[in-house]
Amino acid sequence: MPIVRYEVLDYYPVSNEDDLVGESNRALLKWWLSYAPATPKKVDFDILDHLSLAPDIFLVERKSETAFEFKLHGETAHNIFDDHNGKIICTDGPSSTAQEREDIRLAHYYNEIVMNKLCIKNLGKLTLIDKSLKKFESLDCPLVDETKNVTHIIGTITALE
Repeated sequence: MPIVRYEVLDYYPVSNEDDLVGESNRALLKWWLSYAPATPKKVDFDILDHLSLAPDIFLVERKSETAFEFKLHGETAHNIFDDHNGKIICTDGPSSTAQEREDIRLAHYYNEIVMNKLCIKNLGKLTLIDKSLKKFESLDCPLVDETKNVTHIIGTITALE
């Protein structure tokens, strides 16, 4: 799916899989909620237990209070985000281009997840090369370490028909 641009139109916390449409998003939230009232640790997630999520999955590592690194993108996630593994975004990064401003916005958004420790649903639109539009739904969920600090954000993204 060659994407030209994605745009988030709305986002809000979710705590029930019925609030989601995409199957991979529903499956990830169901897994995440299975640890309630605790927040799952990064080591609790094994992709081998969730192979159906592999194309839609992405993983972001919190490097500092202001920086996040893209660690993993499944094929669908890569085609939508078009970011490479290893890319670092910062809340105080350069802002001279539209992409740099989006990276700053995204880093601030990830900080919201770190602070609130909630799963967040995003709804938006994808503009394809042929100028057609599709909608998307994504889910971002925090993962913690042994001291309950958020170290990663795991998510899934699904194009909706």
